[in-house]
This record gives sequence, structure tokens and C-alpha cells, in this order.
Amino acid sequence: MENLSIYNKKKAKINKKLNFKEIISLFNDKKVFLLKIFSNLIFQILVTFVIAFKINTDIIDNNVTFILLILSLFIIIFLLSVIQIHPFLKFILFTLFSTITGILFSKVKEYTSRDIIKTSLLGVLGIFVSMFLFGILLIIFGIQLGYKFGLILLYLLLILIICTIVSIFMNKFKIYHKILAIVGLIIFSIYIIYDTNQILQRTNNDDYISASLDYYLDIINLFNNLVTYQSFF
Repeated sequence: MENLSIYNKKKAKINKKLNFKEIISLFNDKKVFLLKIFSNLIFQILVTFVIAFKINTDIIDNNVTFILLILSLFIIIFLLSVIQIHPFLKFILFTLFSTITGILFSKVKEYTSRDIIKTSLLGVLGIFVSMFLFGILLIIFGIQLGYKFGLILLYLLLILIICTIVSIFMNKFKIYHKILAIVGLIIFSIYIIYDTNQILQRTNNDDYISASLDYYLDIINLFNNLVTYQSFF
């Protein structure tokens, strides 16, 4: 009962606008958790892009290999999201996920220029920082993004995935690809706000792997949509 009371007090603080002292207290409570999240996130992003730019794209020219890699990503996401796993094993699986993503991203070099890739990386950094700060501001002003908001985002993402699958058969319609890329940028930008809001609401600061995975997926999808948009510009 005492733990429940402490939890309710923390929730009550976040439900109203925070004063300066409460903001400092919140970030003191979260600083180690945030450090773990961003340390792991930076490591996984580096793994992905180092592999993407160092590996030979011939490795995924085979359709069977490509399909197996995609299936592997879905299996790893399922294991990380649904099953209770030891943190070290989660880290290993996450690194495997980042490695496979890097292998798949190696194809980007074939259909886009280095300038577009560089611009996209800078764009992702700018969007992430802006949305992260916006997510913090929502918490400071006592605005919580709960389960229903996350459900709406999920539905929008599912619609986007369906439209993206349809777009595979519409290669000649550049405007369709550009619109999907813009919608994707909006959705994953909002996801960064939502994920930040959720992280700062948590009373449990243990599962930094899952939190960094959320950010990782946001960043990878932002990059993919920025590259797609510029490639069809």
C-alpha cells in the first residue's frame, strides 16, 4: 500500500504543471535511465550505419536472403516486445536487429547519393532533438499522452504500412511515394514525442533496452522516409 501511495504521488505531480524544483527532481530521478537509453541508442545506430556503408550490397541481392532477413527482424521484435528476457540477452538481440537492419540499409547506396544520405542524417538529428524537447515540454506542462493516444498512432502506422505495400506496385507514381514519405515523417515525429512522454511518466527505470528500441525504430523510419522523399524529389 505504501508503494502504491508513492506511485500515486508521482503521478499526481506529472498530472499538473511542474515548477522548477519538480522539473529538477524529475530529471535527477531519470538521469541514469536516460543516460542508459541514449548510450545504447547511439551504439545501435552506429552498428546499423557502419554496417550499411561498409558491407557489400551483393549479400542481399538474393530474394530468399532478403526475405529471411526481414522475417528475422519481425521475430526479434516479437521476442523483445512480448517475452520477458534477461537484459543482457535483450541487448544481444537488439544488436542483432541493428546488424540486420544495417545489412538491409546497405541497398540505400545503390539508389541514392551521398549528399541525400548526409542531408537525411542531419534531418533526422534535427527532428529527433526538436520532438524530444517537445515531449519534455508536454510533461512540464502536465500533459500526459496515454494508451488511447498510442493506440491512435498504432492505427495510423498500420494504415501507412498497408499503403506502403500498395506503393510497391505503383512505382511510376512518384507523387504517391512522396506523400507516403511525408505522412511517415509526421507519424514517426509524433512517435518521438509520445515515446519521450511515456519514458518520463515511467516509475520503473529498469527497462532501458525497450525504451532505446522505441527511439531506434523512430530514427530508422525517419531516415528511411527522408531518403525516400528526397529520392523522388
